[in-house]
Formats: sequence, C-alpha cells, structure tokens
Amino acid sequence: MIVPVWLLVFSSVISAEQTLSDLMRVLKSEQAVKMRYKETRTLELMTDNWQGSGYLYSLPPALFILEQLTPEPRLMAVSDLRVLYYEPDSGTRYQGAIDYQNPMMLKIVVFKALVNGDLGLLQQFFDLTFSYDITKWQLRLNAKQNPDMRFKLNGFNNNRSLSILGFTDNDEFRYDLESIEQASQLTNEIKELQQQLNND
Repeated sequence: MIVPVWLLVFSSVISAEQTLSDLMRVLKSEQAVKMRYKETRTLELMTDNWQGSGYLYSLPPALFILEQLTPEPRLMAVSDLRVLYYEPDSGTRYQGAIDYQNPMMLKIVVFKALVNGDLGLLQQFFDLTFSYDITKWQLRLNAKQNPDMRFKLNGFNNNRSLSILGFTDNDEFRYDLESIEQASQLTNEIKELQQQLNND
C-alpha cells in the first residue's frame, strides 16, 4: 500500500540535516488532497471564541477549495487568477481578482504553498524562519507587506496533524489540520464543489 505523502511527513522523524527545502519537497503532492480542519478565532472585540470546521481541498497545480461546514456552510475556491465565494443558505455569491494584501488571502497562500510544496510562493509574501528537533518542526512566517500579520506552523513527528497559528493586530486564529485522503478519486468530489461555486 502506498502511504500518502501528507501522512508520511506528519509521521516521519525529521533528521538533524532536514532543511526547509527538504520539507517542502516532501510536502508536495502530485494528486488531489483532502484535509479535515478545525478553526478557532480569538477576536479582541468578541467575548467568546469563534469556531468552525470543514475540509480543505487542493488540486495541483493551482486550485484550492475551502469547504466550511460549521457553524454555517460556505465555499471558497482560489486559483492563480481569481477567487470564488458562495454561501448556500443565503445564496450569496462573489467572484473577483485575488487580493493578496487581504489577510484572508494570506491564509490561503499558506495553505496552497504547504499542499503544493511551493517554497517560492511563501518566500514571495513572507520572511521565513525554520527550526526543528527530534520531536517536531516549526516554521515562522512574517508577512512582508503587512508586519502585523504573522503565522507559526507546528508539525509533530509520529503524528498526522499540523497546527497553524495566525496573528493579526490583536486577533488570533488557529487551524488544526489532519490529512485524511490523497487520491485521484478526489477529482470528482472537487469538481462537484466547483459546480456549486460556478452555479452550474
């Protein structure tokens, strides 16, 4: 049985010679990828934390889809050129050019770069600091054009999960990701989501 690359990188031990380039090469996937996510936002102007969950999909080389299931369903797709957004309950739709100055888009940059192993994309928007030891690795990202926007990625050996912490101004958000599937069969599932976004 072939173990998906995303599961291998979470469960393998990182050697002392591991570099960021090595890590990104291991993360790169040639097939469609599906990940389960949980998101927690701690916002300065809100008393309670906001929580959401759903799935992240990537179809190399350029398509990325976020399917939020809770607290309400939402779909967002990002390609190299544009973003599509859809709220099924209200029927709200939006499409337009990608604005990478938008903090939300910087989150997508991080997700896309990880799944596609695209170190160049990260370097385009962030200053990077990579560290590792026998139990875990960490990647710190500081946005070049938005100093208040920064991320901290933590990967753990012998574990199939990854956490992403984000900070902007006085707000904080956390994504906990778990790789659950990587296979060519996902292409049809992703196409169905695209049809919803395109209102086909």
